[in-house]
Amino acid sequence: GNSERFEVQIANNQPVALTIPGSEMLATDLNPTLTTSTLLSDLNGGAGVPPGTFTITDRAGNSANVAVGAGATINTVIGAINGAGLSVTASLNSSGNGLQLVDSSATIAGSLTVSEVGNGTTAEALGIGGRVDGNINGRDINPRVTGATLISSLNGGQGLTLGSVNVVNGAASGVFNFSAATTVNDIITQVNSSALNVTASIDQAGNSLQITSNSATSAAIVCEVGGGNTAEALGM
Repeated sequence: GNSERFEVQIANNQPVALTIPGSEMLATDLNPTLTTSTLLSDLNGGAGVPPGTFTITDRAGNSANVAVGAGATINTVIGAINGAGLSVTASLNSSGNGLQLVDSSATIAGSLTVSEVGNGTTAEALGIGGRVDGNINGRDINPRVTGATLISSLNGGQGLTLGSVNVVNGAASGVFNFSAATTVNDIITQVNSSALNVTASIDQAGNSLQITSNSATSAAIVCEVGGGNTAEALGM
């Protein structure tokens, strides 16, 4: 019933997920792409990344600690790694769902290693913990949907083409056209400012939208308009 994945460790600090949360399997995942402005608190389905310190050792054998504080963004982490004085460059990976660390050491003395300091879990939560003889391509760190999420960043960065949905709540009904929406909050505001006595919000899993009735005697029903798929695409 929770949003965590069961994982098995296949190497030092290298876990592989064995399960998929029901919220992802049984509902639409809007799957927003990772950006440099993504808050660490919005990663891992909203579980976030705890503040802490990890050590990076490049393949030439040079080491540096990288500290991550509360309220940081992905850009903060990238800047801290790139400013650590190592032959390691951090950036978003090509899939747009995690980080990558590229080691450009001219002399190879060992593996590229990212390890926790103390009992921390910061590097693991960022998807970059481990030891490899090459570059680290971080795992999917699953940013959640927020009101500020751009419609163009959904669906793994491919965006969504939105149209209209029909909402029925008891005797009241109305059609909402979301084609001009640029953020998730635009959709939520349009629905919540209507007279249908319904509330639009991001679901508990943080990966799709929902519309619920504010009345105990009626249920909100969301239908497609014509041959559209907007309600389905938004997880409504």
